[in-house]
Amino acid sequence: MNHSPLWQETHDYIQQHDRILFSCCGEPSGPFVIFSAGIHGNEPTGVLALRNVFKKIVKDNLPLNGSLLAVIGNRSALTNGKRYSVVDLNRLWYDDNLNKLHTTGFAGHELNPDVLEMIKIDRVISDFENQASGKEHYFIDLHTTSAPSIPFAVADKKEHCLSIALQFPLPVVININEYIHGTMLNYFENRNFHGLVFEAGQHEDGMSVKKHESIIWLSLLITGMLKKENVPNYNAHFELLSGLNEDPHQQFEIIHRQELKTTDHFKMQPDYVNFQRIDKGELLAHLNGIPVYAPKEGRLFMPLYQSKGEDGFFIVQRVN
Repeated sequence: MNHSPLWQETHDYIQQHDRILFSCCGEPSGPFVIFSAGIHGNEPTGVLALRNVFKKIVKDNLPLNGSLLAVIGNRSALTNGKRYSVVDLNRLWYDDNLNKLHTTGFAGHELNPDVLEMIKIDRVISDFENQASGKEHYFIDLHTTSAPSIPFAVADKKEHCLSIALQFPLPVVININEYIHGTMLNYFENRNFHGLVFEAGQHEDGMSVKKHESIIWLSLLITGMLKKENVPNYNAHFELLSGLNEDPHQQFEIIHRQELKTTDHFKMQPDYVNFQRIDKGELLAHLNGIPVYAPKEGRLFMPLYQSKGEDGFFIVQRVN
């Protein structure tokens, strides 16, 4: 495991706390909001940001409207500082596995550490749903990227979900579910939640904690969980996020995905950043020693600079 101060802080915190970071049950007329962080074990900053925000809410006794749950995702992988133990936990939530979760159960040989984490998360969510309710249901998943990145949002094309995402001063990618399957968004869509994913920046960048905190505060406001006057330093949070983006409130769609097999050797060209403009024919990477050139012009999206991953990079373009 990485022993940087940020990782040490994360490791110490999750050893001292259960999966639930915060929970409260309020009036059913308010929203029902679930936050998740650390579904990938190499993404610690969302966990620390949730800790910091809800510590402030408790300390200042800020009035929350509705029901709220904040959870840690892949605790076992986070403990080891790895994206996952055996298989990506954020690719396991496809319909066949959801059927096993809730009806048939998993066979003994399927019970690797990541599937066990999936079962435990489902149990926590189900138990909380039995206690709480709300008018509108929201799932907010906090992530980071292996490359330097501006913060951005991911949402599906459903009208209400997209209208919520576009209230953040961030670019929004609207069709990632057409390329990446089995994420927790699928799990929560089956439970009639509006799902939003936020990527704050690079995995181990301390500023990603600050950006996540701003995203969490704005999420609490936009979903109706907090009133604006109860959001500490609202203007600073909004300005931090909007000041990092040249395309706030703009929609992007994926037009190309570089898919990887587990046996592939993939090496991205150095120093690319998320949403960087690229030209058709530009050398982007090497796949099994063979050059990979951009098939289209656009913006480079989520270039892979880590050892594990099923996607080498995407190309996105702005939706007019």
